[in-house]
Amino acid sequence: AIAALARAIRGFEPVTVSVEPAEVAEAREMLGAGSQILPLSVDDFWTRDTLPTFLVDGNGGLATANWEFNVWGEKFPGYAKDRSLSTRLSAILGTPRFPAPIVTEGGALHVDGAGTLLVTETSVINDNRNPGLTKAEADDIFKGWLGVDRVIWLPGSHTETITDGHVDGFACFVGPGVVLAELP
Repeated sequence: AIAALARAIRGFEPVTVSVEPAEVAEAREMLGAGSQILPLSVDDFWTRDTLPTFLVDGNGGLATANWEFNVWGEKFPGYAKDRSLSTRLSAILGTPRFPAPIVTEGGALHVDGAGTLLVTETSVINDNRNPGLTKAEADDIFKGWLGVDRVIWLPGSHTETITDGHVDGFACFVGPGVVLAELP
């Protein structure tokens, strides 16, 4: 299913797939030509949450913001591969790496590319990730690290037991300043 998805997306934009190193040959056969393969071990294939956020400097330079990943608020034991995934990917790509001073996951953050960030209280201002962190402190971190000038805080969901209500579970930007949301 993942190979079929990658082949479909490849018709519209470049595709890079991370693959267990021992499975690279099989992945090349399944994906066919045209997809980049990165031999990179992971614990969970949901890498949206565990990979770094890519930063651009306006001059073609690329770097990574490496958020502290604590397995969705220390909900599951282990995950050593995913805890180090951002660091390992930055090393493979040879990009400058900046360890961020906050615990979060990629699915908790959504930017519109024009200066606005959507984020939820339940997944960031949460004692299982950032005990004692205030919204104002988080705003300052996100503004500095992501180059946004507006942070929109949505309440999130206390009933979403794994991610504590990541924003990507119910809202996303479909263009600058335009949000598509799923309402309960």
